[in-house]
Amino acid sequence: MSTQNRTLSKRWYDEVWNDRRDESVDEIMCPDAVGHTEQGEMIGLDPFKQIRAQYLSAFPDLKFEIEAMISEGDQVAVRWLATGTHTGSPLAGAQPCGRTIKVRGTTWHRYENGVMVEGWDTWNLGALMQHVQEPPLQETPAE
Repeated sequence: MSTQNRTLSKRWYDEVWNDRRDESVDEIMCPDAVGHTEQGEMIGLDPFKQIRAQYLSAFPDLKFEIEAMISEGDQVAVRWLATGTHTGSPLAGAQPCGRTIKVRGTTWHRYENGVMVEGWDTWNLGALMQHVQEPPLQETPAE
């Protein structure tokens, strides 16, 4: 079971985030899954999809790199690095700043019967918001 769950967690980042496959959310995540996030608890697919859409809209080039994974039984812990440039839509009221942001975090997935039923995200949302709320980068005129 542990190998299957590791594969699902890898698909989560490869397909849901990096390939932006909406159908993969429905395949991997249980309809009433619980997400414990920096923004609070979410229950179900729609709240997750809304948060995901906000980040993908703000960071059109957002990519996740899995740095390490460990698993045991029905649980998988993933350490990841997310990189993206804030050139899309505003995020939490902050206009696009043009900065490339790197954020590290850890996500803990729990699976039952081949679908994700619960997840915990831990990352520095405050640092991300600080970076995007700084004034936009100014282009230096060519001489």
